Amino acid sequence: MAHKVGDIMTIEVITVEVDASLDEAQALMEAEDVRRLPVVDEDGDLVGILSWGDLREATSVAGAQTPNPYA
Repeated sequence: MAHKVGDIMTIEVITVEVDASLDEAQALMEAEDVRRLPVVDEDGDLVGILSWGDLREATSVAGAQTPNPYA
């Protein structure tokens, strides 16, 4: 008999709010040992998903950017 998604899904889903900082999201991922976090709005509705790769890319790009010397 084939299993269904509902048979193996995670029921208690750990989420992050859309206005959380990247540091908060990273800390939550590390504390909960997860590689992806559903992102929810203020009503708890799903608006996206944040992966460890997304986070790593965003933080490495931010760290590589330098202030504009001509500004």
